[in-house]
Amino acid sequence: MGDAKIKVNLKEGTVELEGSEEFVKSYWEKISNSLKNMPVVHSTEPLPTIKPKQNSSPKKKSKQKQKKINLSLIPLDLKEKDNRPSFSKFFEEKCPKSNQEIVTVIAYYLKHYLNIPVLKYGHALFCYNEIKKPKPLNIVQLFRDTVFYKKWLTTGKEVGTVELSIAGENLVEHDLPAKEVKKK
Repeated sequence: MGDAKIKVNLKEGTVELEGSEEFVKSYWEKISNSLKNMPVVHSTEPLPTIKPKQNSSPKKKSKQKQKKINLSLIPLDLKEKDNRPSFSKFFEEKCPKSNQEIVTVIAYYLKHYLNIPVLKYGHALFCYNEIKKPKPLNIVQLFRDTVFYKKWLTTGKEVGTVELSIAGENLVEHDLPAKEVKKK
C-alpha cells in the first residue's frame, strides 16, 4: 500500500492527513460523516484561525502560572500595652527553638494579642526583625512545612497566608518552653 494524503480546507478550517491508505481511509470516513452532518453556513466573515501550540519547557509554564509573592514587611505594634506583653518578652518566655516553632509563636501572638487571625509572610518577617533573629531563607517553604509536617498552622484562605491550628495553640500554651530532658 502506498502513501495517501487528504487535505480539506473549508475556508481555512483545515484538516490534513498523510499516511498509509488504510490510515487515511479510516479517518476520511469519520471526517466525511462529520462534514455531512454540519449545518451549511453562509458567511462573509473568515473563520477564526487556530494557532498551534508552541512547545515550551515545563519551567516556562510554571513561571507563567506563578503568582507574585509579596515579601514586604508588614509593620505591627509589638510593644507592651495594657494586659498585653511585648512580642519580645512573649518570645523569650516561650523560647521556641526551630523556625517552625517561631512562626507558630508569631501566629499565636498575632491571634491572641493583636486580634489578627491570619499570618502573612510580611508579618512573620517583621517579627523576626523584632526578635533580632536571622530571617528564614525561604519563608514560603517554612509556612508550607509547618502546615504539612507539624500541623501547627493551617493554610489560609488567601495565597501566602496561614492560620493557627489547635495543635499550634496547644504547642504554645502547653509545650513551650520545652522541658529539658535530664540525663542520667
